[in-house]
Amino acid sequence: MRYSRGFTLIELMIVVAIIGILASLAIPSYQAYAVRAKLSEPLQAISAAKPAIMDHYASQGVMPDTGSSLMASLRSNLLSLPTVISANSSSSAGTPNEVTLGVRVADLGGSTGNAASNQLIFKFVGSASGLTVDCSPAAGTTIEPQYLPGPCRN
Repeated sequence: MRYSRGFTLIELMIVVAIIGILASLAIPSYQAYAVRAKLSEPLQAISAAKPAIMDHYASQGVMPDTGSSLMASLRSNLLSLPTVISANSSSSAGTPNEVTLGVRVADLGGSTGNAASNQLIFKFVGSASGLTVDCSPAAGTTIEPQYLPGPCRN
């Protein structure tokens, strides 16, 4: 009687085919996850600055000026991130409780479109009950909604 040692060629081919199928499903999911993680970096930096902005609003009664050291520090922190190309803040006359921060992000692969059009808008709104940060894609952004951080999806 002859004993079999090892695997036959067909068994090895089946294992390779199964691994190939699993890889074809996992790689696109991982790539989308990586893009979402990179796009959430600006949101994390802004969340870290939220207490300082709230302290300023609570003590002064107005949001920090766009040229203030607090906003300059936030812009500097954002620009230190590898995904951020530019960060600009603005405020409107007559709205002392609001300041807006536009963050343009790099082309991160996937379908994030043109880097010149990839912009997220963060709007800080102070009130008696606290500070809220609203996040939304800028008008005309080319970032697909599936890649946006959760709070930035409409």
